[in-house]
Amino acid sequence: MEAIAHFSLEKLPSYYPMREYKRRLLFKDSQTAIIVHGDEVAAQFSCADWYVVMTQYDYFDGTSHWFYLIDKQLRRKDACSPPDSFGFLQDVEFVADACIQFGFYGSEQQWSLAIVPQGFWSLRGKRYLRLNRV
Repeated sequence: MEAIAHFSLEKLPSYYPMREYKRRLLFKDSQTAIIVHGDEVAAQFSCADWYVVMTQYDYFDGTSHWFYLIDKQLRRKDACSPPDSFGFLQDVEFVADACIQFGFYGSEQQWSLAIVPQGFWSLRGKRYLRLNRV
């Protein structure tokens, strides 16, 4: 897994519902069909056949974070989100080829995000991202 800088966000048109909290994902300044939560890209990575894009939305009482798994054809394959926190993403480190570990500013909690290429089943259907508190 390696850090990249290919993705950015674009505001949505005024008629789009919840446009204050969502953005269109851009890949190398070109529009994609992917709409994500958040108003800022916090981190982004490339790993084999996948991209991982982490977005965040900073509001008065905390920060919301979302993690998106996108394939090389720029299709969203999975998404997950930890509980809201009072801090931004920090201390991101690669612990395996398809796994990163990170924390949030002002918190001692550590999290890991792993890509499971073959997928696994959950109540929400087939998933590819596994988010765990370490």
